[in-house]
Amino acid sequence: MVRRSARDRAVTGLEEMMMNRHLTTALVALALAGIGCGDDDGSTTMTSDDMGTPVDMNMTTDMGGTDMFTPTDMFTSTREPAEALADARELGDEAATLGCECDMTGFESVEACAAFDGTPDDYETCLDTAYADNLAAQGASQVCFTDALDTYVACLDAADCDETAGESCFETYFNSLSACPDGSDAYFTAVDACVATHITGEPATDCPNETITLIASGEAATGTTLGAGSEFELSCNAGGAPDYVFSWTAPSNGTFTFDTIGSSYDTALAIFDGCEGDELACNDDGESLENGLLSELTIEATLGTTYTIVVSGYNETTAGDFVLNLTFPTATK
Repeated sequence: MVRRSARDRAVTGLEEMMMNRHLTTALVALALAGIGCGDDDGSTTMTSDDMGTPVDMNMTTDMGGTDMFTPTDMFTSTREPAEALADARELGDEAATLGCECDMTGFESVEACAAFDGTPDDYETCLDTAYADNLAAQGASQVCFTDALDTYVACLDAADCDETAGESCFETYFNSLSACPDGSDAYFTAVDACVATHITGEPATDCPNETITLIASGEAATGTTLGAGSEFELSCNAGGAPDYVFSWTAPSNGTFTFDTIGSSYDTALAIFDGCEGDELACNDDGESLENGLLSELTIEATLGTTYTIVVSGYNETTAGDFVLNLTFPTATK
């Protein structure tokens, strides 16, 4: 199990199926937990083709002789709508723990792994407020989603870190969401507006925000992207994430490496040839890093050339405290 693959698949499918806006309720738990079974290379990413043929809602997936997923149960739910969002958050936490028990992906403990979701508290507040204000219109959709998530978590638990079984759990769960009632446009509008105000923020009036003056390998800068505004479109993230921008002038020719090790959220990192220039490199998940949710990229720099370094996040709801490190070329004898 690797932490982000389920969230990635959910986001991909949801973006391609925005005509079914109720499916964005899947982000309530998956964006908070960022967890699931599968590999991290995106080879199993679900697309709109996968979503176009939902599973038979009377179908039961059998795992080891035990019926783990019976989506018809969600139509006779006894869950109270007022509690459904909080229940989904708890289930998301359970899914995170299950994933981390199988693979801590570089964290020192299961607890630290499960806590690393990259979603600021402001996002939970946005969800809670919008849900309370639109409970009558959104409740049935949320109850349906939460019931499906409940059976999905039970399925993951039974999968016991088996990757193939975990994939089956997710695909059945994700497809089953197509039978949930549509959510409220007012709810999604309220969430979007809150995110834009409290997480993304207004773009900075000046670019860059700071200049990197580091003269040897080490920590180049720290800060936060929360409320920093979204100025740059990156090729390696889902778009809309707030970003913080640095100017850096290469002190020599050579291979320089930037990374976000030590950051508190799911970062993305890019290099441009100026604030109005072209993207030269972009990385979301650094493959060589123990925590694959952090970012790393390398550039062949030219002495005296000024580059624009952009610290961002995976999507519009991922923001937080970052650490930007810079590794200088190894001296040759």
